[in-house]
Amino acid sequence: MALIRRAKAIANVAEAEKRDAERLRRAEQRWGQAITRDGRRYYFDKIERGTVQWECPRELKGTRTRTLRADVVESPTLPDGWRELRSETAEKIPYYWNMHTGLVQWERPRNEALAVAVVVPARAAGAASR
Repeated sequence: MALIRRAKAIANVAEAEKRDAERLRRAEQRWGQAITRDGRRYYFDKIERGTVQWECPRELKGTRTRTLRADVVESPTLPDGWRELRSETAEKIPYYWNMHTGLVQWERPRNEALAVAVVVPARAAGAASR
């Protein structure tokens, strides 16, 4: 009887480890982390681009995602067809013009083709460096 209980306990632990591994795999697919030039760590959502936060997401706790150093980009590349122009006022305020559509706007268009960062889980990075 003791042997059966022990086997069940081992099976339960194995099942829990399997669930945890799957949860961590999903978290690593969704969340990345990087460090700003001044050393502050931040987290970004790879699925919902533009979601960035300073606190570690609950789903990511316990993962071994490698942290990458990030450089702040003051002026990322504009999407294809967009040009930055300056107003004729003394302030020379930037505005944006789409050559293909003729659209003019004050807000800088986002370039969805730019990668924010590529984050590799530490266990994959460790295996690659061997």
